[in-house]
Amino acid sequence: MQISSVFGKPMESVDLAHISRQIYPVLAANWQNGTFSEKEKTAILTAASDGYSFPTNLDTDPPIGGLAPETSETLLKRALEEGMDTDTYATMLAQLLEKQRPR
Repeated sequence: MQISSVFGKPMESVDLAHISRQIYPVLAANWQNGTFSEKEKTAILTAASDGYSFPTNLDTDPPIGGLAPETSETLLKRALEEGMDTDTYATMLAQLLEKQRPR
């Protein structure tokens, strides 16, 4: 039996960055045209990206405008809201993951 704290992060790993990169073109094409309700958008963001900022290196990934650094979830939402193209999103996601990589 595994017991996890609400502040813990599961030991299992799912490559959420890969998932979000794969579904981004479809999401981008349908995000702002009313295809998804607000509840569906929230569910998609939660399922396809990581909403937890840590572990990260606060020297290379400082909090800007809040108490914690940007998450892949907030990046995905921002990219979809701004209408970012797929390549730009993939580049920004790679940069975010590099900043969060433990050294």
